Amino acid sequence: DGWEQSDEEKTGLVPTKPDAKLKMRFNLTEPVEKLNFIVMQSYGEKWANSKIVVKASVFRNGEQAAEQSMEMEGFHAKQTSESFNYKMDLGENKALEGDELVVDVNMAGGTTFKIMGMMFCRF
Repeated sequence: DGWEQSDEEKTGLVPTKPDAKLKMRFNLTEPVEKLNFIVMQSYGEKWANSKIVVKASVFRNGEQAAEQSMEMEGFHAKQTSESFNYKMDLGENKALEGDELVVDVNMAGGTTFKIMGMMFCRF
């Protein structure tokens, strides 16, 4: 609730309100050990204190088997907008084939953010 695709040159998902929440559910056909997020980091008043919290939850046979969270910053002091990678390593708690992976994204600061991509890796 509260995220939409941006129409700018650097496309991605952007919040439409300060308390924006996004929930994605994946029924896995392959194991997932790492989640890689590509986010924009930018500068200026619009981007001040910009951050999200991402929570990955693994459900196995209907029961929660693991959960991990990570904070991601959208602001930096450089006078440029850049892509930045964040890697969440599930390690021993990796999701297996047949599990459900739920990824929650919540605005945790500022008024804007941009998620430019997300990838899953089995290794």
